[in-house]
Amino acid sequence: MSDFSGGDPGEQGRAAAEACLEAATHLLATGRVGEAQAFLTQAAQLHLPALAALAETEGAPLRAMAARTLVMHSPRGPEIARPCAILGPAGPTLDPDTEALVRGLFDHHQRRFEAGAAPPLAGLYDSAAPEGFGRGRRALAVMAERIHGNPEFIESDVFHHVARSAAAYGLDVRTFAADRLVFDTPNRAAWTDAEIAQAWADLQRTVAEFDPEIVLIQSDWPTERTLDLAWARRLRENGCRVVVVLSDVYDTEPDVFGFWAPEADALVHFNSETTQPLRSGYVEKAFPAHGLPMDAALFAGPEEEKEFDVAVIGGNTRSRREMLVLLQAYGVEVAACLHHRLTRNAPTLEQYGLLTRKGKLTLNTGRVEKARALSIVTGRCFEAVLARTVLLEEAGSRLPDFLLPFVHYVPFANTDQLVGFARFLLKNDDYRRRIADQAFDWHRRHFGADRFWRALLGRLF
Repeated sequence: MSDFSGGDPGEQGRAAAEACLEAATHLLATGRVGEAQAFLTQAAQLHLPALAALAETEGAPLRAMAARTLVMHSPRGPEIARPCAILGPAGPTLDPDTEALVRGLFDHHQRRFEAGAAPPLAGLYDSAAPEGFGRGRRALAVMAERIHGNPEFIESDVFHHVARSAAAYGLDVRTFAADRLVFDTPNRAAWTDAEIAQAWADLQRTVAEFDPEIVLIQSDWPTERTLDLAWARRLRENGCRVVVVLSDVYDTEPDVFGFWAPEADALVHFNSETTQPLRSGYVEKAFPAHGLPMDAALFAGPEEEKEFDVAVIGGNTRSRREMLVLLQAYGVEVAACLHHRLTRNAPTLEQYGLLTRKGKLTLNTGRVEKARALSIVTGRCFEAVLARTVLLEEAGSRLPDFLLPFVHYVPFANTDQLVGFARFLLKNDDYRRRIADQAFDWHRRHFGADRFWRALLGRLF
C-alpha cells in the first residue's frame, strides 16, 4: 500500500532513517519506549518511505508505533492522531475494560433508539407523492459519463446512480453522455470547438427524438461553452421540467446554484450547510437531499460474501491511506484499492460494488481538503449501508442528521477510536450485524431511492 513521500528522497536520507529505525527497535526491546518513539520521529523526518515500509511489515515489533508515527506526519496527523482521552491509546489487543466501555456506549445509543430517538431529518421525504406517482414519465439524464468529463477517469457515480435508480423506480429513462458539454476546463478535459459543436448537435437530436418530460442535468462547473441557461429556458418553454443535480455545492466553490436557479425547476444538492440557495433568491427551488438516489442492486449480496474485515475503495486522499496502514498494523485485515480516479488503476463500478459488499466494515471520511473546517456526507456512507457493511465514519459531517451514531453507523474522532471500535465490532459479530441490518432497514424506509423520486416528482408535477 506504500505511496508516501517526505524527508530526503535520496539514499543518504534512507540510510540515516534506517539507522534510526534500528536504534528504535533496540530501545523498544529494552523497554525504553519514549526514546524509541523519538528515533521513529527522526526517521520520519529523514525519509518517510522507510518508516512507511516498517509500518507495513508483518511481525515487526515496532510496526504499530511506526504506523502511529506515520499518521502523525500526514497532513492531518496532529488532528486525527491526537490521543483519545476516553478509550486511551490503542494497544496490541482490545483489553476487557476498554471492551466494556465500548459496549456500554453502543448499548446506551441502542436503548435511546429503541425508546424512539430519531435523527432530525428522518422525515426529509415525508411529503413524497403517493406510491407509484409519476411512473412512466420520460426522463433524459444529461450528465458526464466520466468523472470531470475526462475519458481517462473512472465512471461517474452520479450518472450511474441517477439513471439506474430512476429506471428502477419506473421512469422511462434515456441517457446522454454529455462529457463535452458539462466539464470544459483545461485541468479536467480540453475539448475542441468542433467536438463541442458535434456534442450539441447530438444532444439536440436526442431531445427531439425522445421528447423528454424531465431533463436531469449535472453541471458543477459551467462555462460559456457548456450547457447553458438559454438551452434550459428552451426546454422549459416546451413544457419540460429541468432538474439540475449539483454534487459540489460548497461556499468555498463558485456559486453554481445561483447560476442555474433562474432556469431550473428544481436544484438537487447534498450539502445542508451551504448558503448558496439563500443567496440566490431562489431558495424555493432547492431540493436538499440526503444523498444520491442509489442503484441498490449494485450493492446487494448475501452476508456470506463478507470476506474482509475492512474494505475501502476510493481516492488516495483525506488521509485514508494512513488510517488503513494503522488498522493493518493493529491486526485488522484490510482490502483496499486507493487510486487517483484513473481507469488504469481503479475498479469499475461493478467491481466497486462487489468489493464494498465483501467488507464487514467500511472506512470513510468526508473531510474537504481545501476547506479544513468542512466535512461532507459522501455517497460512500449510503453505499456502505446498502451493502450491509458497518460504516466507520470520521466525525464532523452532517451524517447524524440522517442516521443515528452507534445505531446505524459508527463515528470516530481519532485513530485510537478507529482501532478500538473496529476491533470491538470484529470481535462482537452480533453488534456488527445488528448495526448493519438496522442501517439497511432505516435507509430503505426513510431514504430509499423510491422515496427520493416520489418526493422530486411530486415537487415537479
